[in-house]
Amino acid sequence: MSAALIKKESMTEGSLWNKILGFAFPLAMTGILQQAFNAADIAVVGNFTGELGEACMAAVGANTPIINFIINGFLGISLGTNVVIANAVGSKDDETVQNTEEAIEEIEAGKDTLSAMPFIVPKGIDLTMYTNLSEINFNDHLFNNVGGDVTIKDGVAILQELGFSSDAAEMQLTAIYRTPSPQDDPFIELDFHLLDIEIDELIDLIPSVDSIVPMLKAFSGQANFHLAAETFLKDNTPIMSTLLGAAAIDGKNLVLLDNEVFDGIKRKLLMSKNAQNVIDSIDVQMQVIRNRVTLYPSRVHMDRYTAIIDGRHFINKDLDCKYTVSLIDSPLPISLGVSISGSINDIAESPIKHIRLVRPQYNKLYIPDKQSRTDEIIMELKNNIQDVLRSNVR
Repeated sequence: MSAALIKKESMTEGSLWNKILGFAFPLAMTGILQQAFNAADIAVVGNFTGELGEACMAAVGANTPIINFIINGFLGISLGTNVVIANAVGSKDDETVQNTEEAIEEIEAGKDTLSAMPFIVPKGIDLTMYTNLSEINFNDHLFNNVGGDVTIKDGVAILQELGFSSDAAEMQLTAIYRTPSPQDDPFIELDFHLLDIEIDELIDLIPSVDSIVPMLKAFSGQANFHLAAETFLKDNTPIMSTLLGAAAIDGKNLVLLDNEVFDGIKRKLLMSKNAQNVIDSIDVQMQVIRNRVTLYPSRVHMDRYTAIIDGRHFINKDLDCKYTVSLIDSPLPISLGVSISGSINDIAESPIKHIRLVRPQYNKLYIPDKQSRTDEIIMELKNNIQDVLRSNVR
């Protein structure tokens, strides 16, 4: 609206009567127009309903409480906002008024001013709904056949085994969200499964996965992803000091290297003539405690090579890490191990500077009869993580 058409009037100075009448007149006209709208409904329905005219006429009046509930709900929000703003204007609180005007301008400009605000689940409500939605568009991703139980109870929202699918994968989500209180930040606990998902689609759908498993973007192909986690939230992002979780990824026939690069090193690594540029299988289990991600020793197969990868990295701006790759089965006459440490970006820019030779580890990890006690404990932890994460998949 042009600034020339906006007239500002102080409600706190001068005579009140003309201001009150001028303010009340538009509200009165609104009520009159609402009644005219109802009359138009009755006129239209009465002319086109034939023998069912009386029932349809009654239906126009029967839905009035529902319409009034919706309208009055928004009116209540509007009045509450008006009280806050009017109090600031009357008390000459210019800072609050200025902040309100800036917020309104941002909303009108289409800026996301609410993304940092916590989601509030109302208290005093006990409600369970079963959802069955054909399509949902979320963050430019289209999800189909969304179905499951949604429960709202006393400030807590529960999504129970919410199943859905997309062009990328079959998915299942169970989540508990607790609304913030004066003592605590909002809290979320979730159990999330993505089955047969393209890895690039997984990273696009859940960008934070790239921080948990930074090496994942080196692969392409289909994999299964399982995640269980809990954390408090600040500005709708996890508070790293409260983050606890576990994740597992397994896949087969994942492309790792560019074909041209792979062909160049295939002979040097004594791979078979028909070797392809794929990881035959990968099975990874991880634990997340605060900002530290621990990768338990995991086996990777590629042609005639088998390696064990283990280590940890930190979820910070540099993604500092320390990983060990142990070659436990190969056509080479010696066993090899390498340690990779530093920030992810530095390693990508100058890999040689961050790699050193070490003694290979976990040679007997996947040979039950020859496992050490440490190997047995590691395998037990890996199996427990895998079993717990997969147990809720339906």
